[in-house]
Amino acid sequence: MQDLGTNSPQPKESIETKLRACLQAEEEYVRFFLLSLDMLCIAGLDGYFKRLNPAFERILGWKINDLLAEPFLKFVHPEDQEATLTEMAKLSLGTQTIAFENRYRCCDGSYKWLLWNATPYLDQEMIYATARDITERKQFEQTLQESQERYSLAIQGSRDGLWDWNLLTNEVYYSPGFKEILGYEDSEIENHFSSFELRLHPDDHAVVLERIQAHLEKRVLYDIEYRLRTKLGDYRWICAKGQAIWDKTGHPTRMAGSICDVTDRKRGEQIILEQAALLDVATDAILVQGLDGQILFWNRGAEAIYGWKKDEVLTRKSQEILYEESLPEYKDILTAFTEKGRWQGELRHFNKAGKALTIESRWTLVRDQQGNPKSILVVNTDITEKKQIEMQFLRSQRIESIGTLASGIAHDLNNIFTPILAIAQLLLLKMSEADQQTQNYFEILQTSAKRGSALVSQILSFCQGIEGQRLELQVGHLIQEIRKIVNQTFPKSIQVQTEIPPNLWTVFGDPTQLHQVLMNLTVNARDAMPKGGVLRFWAQNLIIDDNYARINIEAKVGPYIVISVSDTGVGIPSEIVDRIFDPFFTTKEVGLGTGLGLATVLGIIKSHKGFIKVYSKVGEGSQFKIYLPAIGTEEN
Repeated sequence: MQDLGTNSPQPKESIETKLRACLQAEEEYVRFFLLSLDMLCIAGLDGYFKRLNPAFERILGWKINDLLAEPFLKFVHPEDQEATLTEMAKLSLGTQTIAFENRYRCCDGSYKWLLWNATPYLDQEMIYATARDITERKQFEQTLQESQERYSLAIQGSRDGLWDWNLLTNEVYYSPGFKEILGYEDSEIENHFSSFELRLHPDDHAVVLERIQAHLEKRVLYDIEYRLRTKLGDYRWICAKGQAIWDKTGHPTRMAGSICDVTDRKRGEQIILEQAALLDVATDAILVQGLDGQILFWNRGAEAIYGWKKDEVLTRKSQEILYEESLPEYKDILTAFTEKGRWQGELRHFNKAGKALTIESRWTLVRDQQGNPKSILVVNTDITEKKQIEMQFLRSQRIESIGTLASGIAHDLNNIFTPILAIAQLLLLKMSEADQQTQNYFEILQTSAKRGSALVSQILSFCQGIEGQRLELQVGHLIQEIRKIVNQTFPKSIQVQTEIPPNLWTVFGDPTQLHQVLMNLTVNARDAMPKGGVLRFWAQNLIIDDNYARINIEAKVGPYIVISVSDTGVGIPSEIVDRIFDPFFTTKEVGLGTGLGLATVLGIIKSHKGFIKVYSKVGEGSQFKIYLPAIGTEEN
């Protein structure tokens, strides 16, 4: 039988099992070392790190090789180096695990507080340690300490006075602070209730005694303001708070409290009352509303902006007055406002006539004497004109950028189409004997090249604003020509109306280009009325003044002719109104429009030093108003 003694070789399977266990343990150790959120390290007693886990890079920002290359003391804050050396000395003597804190320099030059737990292995001349970032905790401790110091200083510097009234003997303890408020030395006021009564202002005497009695009998809160006479004979406003103590039978035995001098605040309130009238001079809308939105104050600036008189809005809620429909984010605004006590942002309001206004609104929470929320002070600035100017500027910039891009593309396309068109024409001539199908292909190629070239020309016309021929024109004649075309070609379900004053001024422009402008707008109006409607043209003289030019960046002061083309069609959705003049933007189906019609209109009008305005509402039609500089006015 085989010897199974202790010297017998172990089975191969047992050795492999142990080996796998060792490898698994090593793998788990490596995984723990690499993935640990804490900083893990092995350091030598020579002052250098030997091994670091990736947490060092994440927390300190240094590369591991940078930390291994320098003595670790080099990264310690200069003020902490001596203490760190002391801890290292303890470890070198074989001390068991120790904990200490120091500051380590980060890669960006800042410092972080680290909490170390280190254990020495002297036989290996190594130290195994973990470190944890405790910077936030240290900052919190520092903040707490500073807060405690400020609280202590605030108590020491408090000017409040204390009093303690024995209701059984009528003796009162008045603190030195109490007497100092009234200008007395500590020994100059007798500790008796009569000392207090004698110094009460005659107008406040009865009210104060009634409030004291109500507190003692009905336990009503004692919090009152009154006037006390000082040593110099004048009066100071006092805010007093107190609390009684009752015995087991319900009889009051003591009453204690504090007073503080609120004379300055009272004077400030008086100044505020006197200056309240100045709020009516402000151009901003200033209103005060309750926490439920009820309007409590409404200045003249609010009357001017919103058109509502004070008597019409007081006691009504601001949501009913300022918002045409309930504001979806109103609850969110109130929540944010309640948390911070203030809010600022832009709101969409409506005036009494229903006109939309863009308002920059600033809210401030007003509290009562007990610090409880009382009302909301609202200051509203009408920035409607400012926002309109910003939108005009951004729209102009966008169209200019698109035009620049389109111009570059058009030039490149023109260089491409020119040889294609030339070769197509040449092939058609040279291969006149080719079969009919081939010649058809050449004609299709030539036609397509011409269409592409025409499209490029239209793009360039938009981008460059081709000058064309400039003549003195009567736009009324152009409108009449357009009317004839409409009557002859448009469906009979579309009615045409024109209104042209006999004294209409003339303009300096290209008749063909202006004819194209009116024709493009007319065709668009026709397409917007598939079931018929009213197409209206009218023109008028207009003098643009400084006020209008200020809110319309494209306008200049001077005489203009306004040409209006309006329809009663489907209208333009508000979300795309700002994009209708962009090149290649169209709402028509594929193949029914290039998106260059209105872009060309805009390019021609701008080349004539004019501008265009659009007014539209879904289901109610659209109106395009063209503004062209006029000549031959009556002033001339």
